[in-house]
Order: sequence, then C-alpha cells, then structure tokens
Amino acid sequence: MGLFVEYNSNDFCEVFVFEKTATVHYQGINLMKQKSNYLYKKFGSISQNMEIEDEIGFTYYDLGFGFNVVFGTEDIQTLIIFPDDYW
Repeated sequence: MGLFVEYNSNDFCEVFVFEKTATVHYQGINLMKQKSNYLYKKFGSISQNMEIEDEIGFTYYDLGFGFNVVFGTEDIQTLIIFPDDYW
C-alpha cells in the first residue's frame, strides 16, 4: 500500500507519508511516477515558501507537502502531506 499515517498526542491524524509504491494522483498525474525536476518546476512556480534539501528533496511549506528522492536520482522516494502548523 505504501501509506503511513502519523498521529499527534491527541490521536488526531496529523501527517500522511506515501512511499514510492503508492499511487497519488493530482490533476490527473501520478505524482509518485514523476521525476523530481518536473515536480520541482511545477510546484515551485506557485509556492512562496519552499526549501530545497541538497540531493534528498524539497518541501513546499505553504502548499503543505514535500518530496524526498532516491539519493543520486530524480526518482521520488516519498511524499509527505502535512497541515499548516506541522513545522
């Protein structure tokens, strides 16, 4: 299935983490099958608060999600989806 769910101390769902085996569609595309440079450009053009983590991924804090890549490649390893107050 490739899905992990994190809960906070009040037992409320806080974060979803999808592994590369998962299927996550947005606007008709499977995000997990895209190359990181495509996703970086697609969402980087609309994000106002993005962090690049050298060779391991990028996070869009204002959009509420981030990607980790397989080290040394452009393949997506995980997708994390989080609420505004997560970080």
